Amino acid sequence: MSNARLLRRADVPPLPEDAPVDKVAAHMAELVEQTGYLQHAMASIFIAVEFGQRFTYDETVYDKHGKPMRDRRGRIVHTSLIHPDVLRAFKRLTLKTVVWEKDARAWRKRLKV
Repeated sequence: MSNARLLRRADVPPLPEDAPVDKVAAHMAELVEQTGYLQHAMASIFIAVEFGQRFTYDETVYDKHGKPMRDRRGRIVHTSLIHPDVLRAFKRLTLKTVVWEKDARAWRKRLKV
């Protein structure tokens, strides 16, 4: 899937003010602390199950030519993404303790030097 890319929607509506974004971000931080590693795909599933689907959204995956990718059965491929408000809160919370591994699409604990 290295040739695949995501076209992120600019129209993801913001979450309401009373949404527990910090609680979701703290849960993500706790998962990274416990395991040392958290894949984006698994995090979005955990969030949807634990806190509800309003904290995630689906996005179509496109190939390098800009066409929607399809699975073996011909269905358009979608991926679940974490809401940007949750990601901002997570980044604020873990700025000095967690780093994003782009190639692995995962967060890991920051190495101590």
